[in-house]
Amino acid sequence: MAQINNFLAMYGRLGLDADCSEAELRQAYRRYIADRHPDRQRERPAMELAEVQQVTAMFAAAMAFYRERGHLPGSAPARATPPPAPAPSRRRGKKKAHGLLLVALVAAGLLLWHAWPAPTETGMPAASPPPSTPSPRKDGADGRATPESFIDAGSTRREVLDLAGQPQLDAGDRWDYGPSWVRFRDDRVVDWYSSPLRPLPVRSTSTP
Repeated sequence: MAQINNFLAMYGRLGLDADCSEAELRQAYRRYIADRHPDRQRERPAMELAEVQQVTAMFAAAMAFYRERGHLPGSAPARATPPPAPAPSRRRGKKKAHGLLLVALVAAGLLLWHAWPAPTETGMPAASPPPSTPSPRKDGADGRATPESFIDAGSTRREVLDLAGQPQLDAGDRWDYGPSWVRFRDDRVVDWYSSPLRPLPVRSTSTP
């Protein structure tokens, strides 16, 4: 039940209800991360950093749950419209809705139970180790990026895709990778931010 409360806490921190849509969750998470961008506040308390890590982990678990089941934890799954039938009593309909919500919450708790990292000595969950940053090297003769390349100013969208993979959110001129992001102009990289929570393969955390 503690894991369910943690999951519901994510909705609360993002200002959402448990029956929000997937699009509303993505938008609220992006706004939450943007409000805590280092450019707005250079020195952040350790407690707030731990909260961002928790929200990021629960957001990733919610999206995995959505991809697998077609709905977010805490919301009832969409069902095909049944054929016309005698209308059930109002009391019976309420019981059925409460049962569906309880099943969804239990499923979310089980998912978080297996996905949530073990607590450290400080009582906070241990952050996943960041992916290793590849060492620099020049592009191959055919012009394609190789595994040792860095994302740099002037890199193409194709090169960013080869190095960092599919973005979690594509906003046209900006790709978001959790709290990290890359901005484009004319399909070329002009700016980026690499968060310690989700590092990007770049030479520095932000553009010089």
